[in-house]
Formats: sequence, C-alpha cells, structure tokens
Amino acid sequence: MDLLDIDRSGAEAHSVDYPQGAIAGYVHQEPALSEGETAVALDLVSEAAAAFRYLEQESTQALSQAHDLAFSLQNKLELAEARAQRAEATIDELSEAVAQTREELQALRIQLSAKDSQLLAMDERAKRAERRADEAEQRASDANVSVARILEAIRSQLPARQ
Repeated sequence: MDLLDIDRSGAEAHSVDYPQGAIAGYVHQEPALSEGETAVALDLVSEAAAAFRYLEQESTQALSQAHDLAFSLQNKLELAEARAQRAEATIDELSEAVAQTREELQALRIQLSAKDSQLLAMDERAKRAERRADEAEQRASDANVSVARILEAIRSQLPARQ
C-alpha cells in the first residue's frame, strides 16, 4: 500500500510502500469502506491535498514577499546609512568651518581692539594738537596786540609829520 509521507522539515511528499494492510507494524483491521464512503474519503483527501498545495503556494508567496521586503529594507537601510555618513561628514566640515570662523573672528576682535586703541591715541594726540594750536593762536593774538601797542608807542614817540 502506498501512503503519502510528508517530510515536515522540507514540506516534501514521498510515497512510502508498506505491506498490504500494515502501516508501520500496525495491521489494519477496520472493516472495508463502502464505495460512497471511499468516494467521500477520497474527496476529503483530495481537498486536504488541495488545501496543502494552496497553503504551500501561499507560504511560498509570503516567503517571497518577505524576502522582497527584507531586500527593500536592506537597501533603504544602506541608503539611510550612506545619508547619515554624508550628514556626519557635512557636520564635521561645518564644525571645522565654525571653528575657523571663530578663530578669524577672535583675530578680528584683536585687530579691532588694536585699531580702537590706535584711534583713542590718535584722538588724544589730535586733542593735544588742537590745544597747542589754540594756545599758539592765543599767543599769536597776544603777540599781535603787543606789536600793535609797541607800534602805537613808537608812533606816539615819533614827531608828527606835517
């Protein structure tokens, strides 16, 4: 008698040949089935085989979809990792640029401070020069007044011309 032996690990079916009336050492002693019962049993076996084929197709399709999904997710993960690496590289570049800009800004602050000090010194020198100029103008004005008095004194001392 040929029976269908299903290998559960690989979902493969094999035909196994047992002696007539014996299944693995068990002698079948049930009364014979009628033609109607046999037909029903065969229909049930046929339906079960169809169900197994359907389940196998469905599981194969589900497994294929799972592989496709896993492959798609792997690709997306690789793309995301590549984007993350590019973002990290950009962040590193920007950090270096920020550090360089800070150094340049600090150098400009030092230069600005030095220029500010120079401007203050120049302003102080200009104020001193302005004070000296004011003093020189005052002395010149005083000298002019003195010269005018001297000239007036000299004129008053000279005989008048007629």
